Amino acid sequence: MNPDAKSSVLVEVPPGSSFRQASKILEEQGLVRKWWILDILSRIKGKNTIHAGEYELSPAMRSDQILEMLLSGKVFMRKIVFKEGQTISELGGLVEASGLLTRLEINQALQDAELI
Repeated sequence: MNPDAKSSVLVEVPPGSSFRQASKILEEQGLVRKWWILDILSRIKGKNTIHAGEYELSPAMRSDQILEMLLSGKVFMRKIVFKEGQTISELGGLVEASGLLTRLEINQALQDAELI
């Protein structure tokens, strides 16, 4: 924990990750000093079911606050606004700017008849 940290970090917990794997990712990102601290806290709470997704965390957060975010599934939500009349190509640019997919990936998906 670094109480002076002002910035936040987006951390992805991949689908299927174990609690230990997610804790190690947080340690690698410098958000917790030791991964096993989260493990001990989760055992005390009797909860270790985490939710996959992106989390906006800060080095200023305490380990118990980070654990609560993971257990609650409060993932980072991206906002994308599609305006009426925009073309598929423009939609691809908006999604790419949000960091979700590349323009090429979204444009291919929007033209995939099976997916639609």
